[in-house]
Order: sequence, then C-alpha cells, then structure tokens
Amino acid sequence: NDGVGVLGAMLNVPVKKSQRRVHKWKAKNLPLLQSNQLLTYHRDFDNRRLHYNATEINAALDSALFLLQKTYPKSSIQLLITPDKLTIYEDHLTQKPEKRSILEILDWDKQYLKINLYETLQHLVKNDIQEAYIYSGSHFGEEGAKACAKEIDKFLQKELVPM
Repeated sequence: NDGVGVLGAMLNVPVKKSQRRVHKWKAKNLPLLQSNQLLTYHRDFDNRRLHYNATEINAALDSALFLLQKTYPKSSIQLLITPDKLTIYEDHLTQKPEKRSILEILDWDKQYLKINLYETLQHLVKNDIQEAYIYSGSHFGEEGAKACAKEIDKFLQKELVPM
C-alpha cells in the first residue's frame, strides 16, 4: 500500500515518517525568507552517504523498477523523485556537506525518469525565485509547487495524448 516504503525497501534506503530534528546551515544569498540560514530536517542529511557508486545506484534502481513492473505487468511506471531542500539550495551554503546527494549521479536518461523536478527546482533557485521551498519546512513553496505541477502536467499531456 505504501509505494515509497516498498521502493525504499527494494533500494535498501530507510524511509521514515517522522521529521523532528532540524539542522541549521549557514548560507549566503538564499532566495528565501531568511537569506543567511537554511533549515533542513536531519533526515535530508542522514540519508546521504559519503561515497555513492553511480553504477551500483543506477543498477539498484533498474532492479527495483524491474521488480515493480514484474509485480504489476499491466502498469506504466514513472518514478517521480522530489529533491530535498538541502540538495536544491546546496550551492548557497557557506560549507557544502561532505555527503553528496544521490540525485547528482542518477542516470536521468532512464525511461522511467522523464519528469526531472531536480532541474526544475535548480532553475528556480539559480534565478533567485522566492519560495521554491518554504523557509521553515521541507515542502514546496508557492513557486516551487507551480513549477513542479507544470512539469508533471507537461509530461502527462504528452503521455496521455494519442499519437
């Protein structure tokens, strides 16, 4: 019933529902309510690893999606990855985390990764658009939600329109 939990288990990535511990990062020129401090949940940092192996990560993702397709053979699977706030605002931090984001090494050309919200949100931040994420939480702000909804809608319109 919980697709995120199933995918997390297949990839051996912990999926937690609780987000109680907050980490404060020193930052410069953040396009947020407060421009010198980024608040993130510890989970965003805890789920990172010091060294990812791109081949292993992409193979694990392929394997997980293969198992999902095998379990649900009549389904069309599109994996939607929503980047965490730490990943999107990382370039504004005064000291980058040693642990890198897995999104930096994913093979974005995979057939099941056609919606790239990572690039969408990075574009907002690079253009100093306010509210890609809200300052005090892990959820999209108004502009982030609009931009991501537009990308998802564009994908669905393309996929649902018969050729």
